[in-house]
Amino acid sequence: MTSKGISNEEIVDVLKIENIRVKITHKNLLEWTTSEEAEKMAKTDILSYYKNMAINVIAGIAGFAIYVISNNILALILGALWIITPVIMYGVSKEKPEKKAIELLTQKEKDYILEIGKKTWAFFEKYLRKEDNFLIPDNYQEDRKNKIVRRTSSTNIGLSMMAVISANDLGFINYDKTMELL
Repeated sequence: MTSKGISNEEIVDVLKIENIRVKITHKNLLEWTTSEEAEKMAKTDILSYYKNMAINVIAGIAGFAIYVISNNILALILGALWIITPVIMYGVSKEKPEKKAIELLTQKEKDYILEIGKKTWAFFEKYLRKEDNFLIPDNYQEDRKNKIVRRTSSTNIGLSMMAVISANDLGFINYDKTMELL
């Protein structure tokens, strides 16, 4: 068994075919199967894994035999590992459905994030004004003096665009308002 999950017998078969084609027939040299096609054709049940990795089971049985004869605990551990390797490879190779990040959140967490989004959008909605050419201020100090510095930066411009698009995605503003602000 190699690290990619291909059995030793499969490697030997491929090498035999390759040698016959290159050294004897000189035909079908460009014939190959993509890994995607091979995955579709491969059997993926546990029995298939044991059939393809029969050498592992044999090695495991040999490890058990060595344990019985010499009472060598390392042989027992390695034998057990060899025997369960097909099960491990079966489990590792199974596709697990990926969940989107939003699916992992509870309703309370979703509500909290939406609340933060609304508060954040309120800032942009207040300062993305026609009077300022729809550019948010570069510096706004709420704690000290309620002072606004009427300049902006490329970072703020990009941030404003993302805020407007996100506000539209979240339903805070409609398409027309989005286009006006962009």
